[in-house]
Amino acid sequence: MNKHPLKEKADSMAAKLSMITKEFSFISPPKNSLDKLVEDQQLMMIMEDEINNSQKEKSTLLLQIRKIKNEIEELQKNINRTCQENKTFLMSDQDALINKLLSINDQSLLMSIGTSLQVESRQQDETDNTDNYSLRARNIERLINFTKINFLKFSNNLIETDGDRIRCYNHIGNSYGINFCIEFEVNETNLVIRKLKIKVDSGVKREIGKLIENVERDKNLLIFFRGFIEYTRLNHQRKLLFDILKKKYPILTLPSFHSHNSFTQDISYLCVDVHPLLRFSDKSKIGPELILSWNLNITSSGHVLPDVQMYARMPHQWTLLDEKHIIDQIPSNFQNLAEIKGIQIAIEMIIKSLFKVREF
Repeated sequence: MNKHPLKEKADSMAAKLSMITKEFSFISPPKNSLDKLVEDQQLMMIMEDEINNSQKEKSTLLLQIRKIKNEIEELQKNINRTCQENKTFLMSDQDALINKLLSINDQSLLMSIGTSLQVESRQQDETDNTDNYSLRARNIERLINFTKINFLKFSNNLIETDGDRIRCYNHIGNSYGINFCIEFEVNETNLVIRKLKIKVDSGVKREIGKLIENVERDKNLLIFFRGFIEYTRLNHQRKLLFDILKKKYPILTLPSFHSHNSFTQDISYLCVDVHPLLRFSDKSKIGPELILSWNLNITSSGHVLPDVQMYARMPHQWTLLDEKHIIDQIPSNFQNLAEIKGIQIAIEMIIKSLFKVREF
């Protein structure tokens, strides 16, 4: 029995579809390839996460670096500002500070410093504001600590002559224990100093007398105070070293001549001796004498130049026995030792080379 043509065509298409399905089942990828593809995709996702995290960390670090950089710049500005202020103060204020000390007329203010200031004045302002009073007193204390000038007595008197107002000043004080007395007149009409007179102890005058003459001639008190403060500071250092050597070698050191006050009959306080020489000897008539000379030479501009030397004096017998001129070489040997070892060690080495010493 013959099949209907349509049925035959449908069977034929079903057979072809079955065949195509079988072919596709044979070419499907293996299971292992699919697993590897999944693993690769997971790895890519992990790497992307790490890259994203790194980007976030990088951004955070950049923000922190920028913040730290801004803080450093701000600190640097503050440091530069502070250094500039200190430099300006140190370079320009010393003369101004001394000037302020010279221009003080408020006697009650000076009394408030709490030192032994003795004030003589005809005018005294009783209406000073308390806050202003305390502030100015602290400023004066700061000026004294900065300049190392301590006024012990201060007075001024106003005189009117020929229409001019003349104020007469008298200052007595000290710096590092070295006394001074300054007397001068100021024409308040034109602010000109006249009749300047400076008195110091006789021992001090031997070293800074030339400076005092120039200051009195030029009426320049700022140069005097600049030179006087530097001189007294270096004299203080010289005295400290001399005292150390006297204490360490008491048997060898010879007494020095003392200087006395020549202008302070109306005020009592200690006068510090000024000695540029220190002598060492074993006190025998035939022994040598070793001399330490420490001069403080001051220039016309008020700068002090120390001149430290050491030399020996000896009897004629020593000169005859010193065939190699060892004694004559002491000054140069001392200078060489001082450059290498320092002044104190150089002095002690020279002392021990000449004398049998016993240290205390």
